[in-house]
Amino acid sequence: MRYTQLVALTLLVLAGCSRTTLVEEPQHGWNLLHPAISPDGRQIAFELFNGIWVMPYSGGQATQITSGAQTDDQPRWVPGQGGKLSYRSRRSGSEGLYIHDLNSGSEQKVSGLQDGFWTYDWMPDGRSVVFSRGRKILRLDTETNQTDVVVDSAAGGISHIRCSPDGQRIVYSNGRRVGYQEGLAEMYCVSIDGSRSVNLTGEGVEHYSPVWSPSGDRVAFVSYDAGTEDIYLINFDRDNWKFGEPVRLTSDPAEESSPLWASGDELVIQANPLERSALYRVDTASGNLTHIPVSGLDFSQQTGWLSLTVLDKANGTTIPARVYLQAEDGRAYYPAGTFPRQNIMGDRSFFFHTTGSFTMELPVGEFELDIARGFEYEAQSRLVRISAGETVELRVDLERWIDMAAQGWYSADNHFHANYGGPFRMTPELVMEMLEAEDLNIGNMVAGNSSAGRIYDLEYFNGGMHPLSGDRYQLRWNEESRSTAYGHMVLMNLKEFVYPQMTGFTLSDYAEDYPPNLDAINAAQAQGGTAHYTHPRSYEDKRRF
Repeated sequence: MRYTQLVALTLLVLAGCSRTTLVEEPQHGWNLLHPAISPDGRQIAFELFNGIWVMPYSGGQATQITSGAQTDDQPRWVPGQGGKLSYRSRRSGSEGLYIHDLNSGSEQKVSGLQDGFWTYDWMPDGRSVVFSRGRKILRLDTETNQTDVVVDSAAGGISHIRCSPDGQRIVYSNGRRVGYQEGLAEMYCVSIDGSRSVNLTGEGVEHYSPVWSPSGDRVAFVSYDAGTEDIYLINFDRDNWKFGEPVRLTSDPAEESSPLWASGDELVIQANPLERSALYRVDTASGNLTHIPVSGLDFSQQTGWLSLTVLDKANGTTIPARVYLQAEDGRAYYPAGTFPRQNIMGDRSFFFHTTGSFTMELPVGEFELDIARGFEYEAQSRLVRISAGETVELRVDLERWIDMAAQGWYSADNHFHANYGGPFRMTPELVMEMLEAEDLNIGNMVAGNSSAGRIYDLEYFNGGMHPLSGDRYQLRWNEESRSTAYGHMVLMNLKEFVYPQMTGFTLSDYAEDYPPNLDAINAAQAQGGTAHYTHPRSYEDKRRF
């Protein structure tokens, strides 16, 4: 049973009632996703804390636009509407498209667009919107609620749509199932009346998130062909409906995604060279990235502060831990400098790890805190009330109820990916912080991938324990060996990396289902290692073979 107590806390009244959070190193702050540039080029909207925020194009203080117990994403500025910003919102079990007027603060729901749409974009007239529903692309006139079909049946589920500046064409990307377990993304250009369609870069590729340039003669997109997300450009001949050869714009190890054109010679993207996802301007001639910093947050309601310290009850020392912070408004907040996490295979709750103490700004209201450290400490729960302009100082003592390591038993995770795409970039130092926060004695990290030629984290494989390992917590990189036909395995205690790491994947160097898994098993055992299959199937496969 969960133990919840309303604690008596020390309240420190701050001088003034500023609603702005300042950090010494803003480049290491929050995780910003899916930018949208205003038509006048002065502002950028983005996703943060499951909601929509806006900041100046050059960076600075970010202002909260949406609040409340819902999830808001996919910000888009409405063309020609003077400061109106739309977003998809999930509320009370359903979703819809909403428009927020930044000038008046009012919000309006688009009545003709309800549940079941995945992505969308506005036509240049600011009246019609194109959206995807499964494999269909439809166009909605928001004044008449009339809906027309643009694409009746794409090759797969549609994940991204963008309208051309003249409103005559759209580009989109769709997923397509390949082989036993591989999914690829392909891009298409279609006329707005659906009469003409052309593939941008071919089939059997991993290309997605296409977006038109302001002149409509170039498209920026994301390519995963090299095993990491990079931005590419491609020319478009409007008269002949032909696309040229893709040109790679970014090529560093970081993941770059969500491109948008700010002008004919500059893009805005999200990328993670600073570990957490941040926004960058990209010069389309050189590919150089310029960070767009967030200096602070301006919440839409009054705020206070929470200062939390987690201690080991046995000796009073500060210890790392996992923290669940459930806000009264239902949103998932986290301190600057941490990584927001989610239990995607469980109850989908949000959490973050702390090294032992943090101070963060929060909207006023009641917050439910759960602090845990693995299975050998008794978890603690607290109910905290944040008041305007005040700081709540909270100390939580975690008590170890058993020390299994002292009895010769050690906790471990044998299938642990540090990096596998996505908005974060984890270093060995950050992984070690996670092990300590989870009180996990052994972290068996696995280098691997399931597409293209790159093997994530291969640079950390050294055939032994990582130098950061200590007596209590140990870290080692081994290998995940993948086959589309025969399943994937974890190879442990390796001295040398076993090649090929993956077989049967279209974009890999071994596109056929060969060599068999037995070769990898023998190679691991020959060097004193082990091989075993990983997690079981999580659903019933009803297909007949």
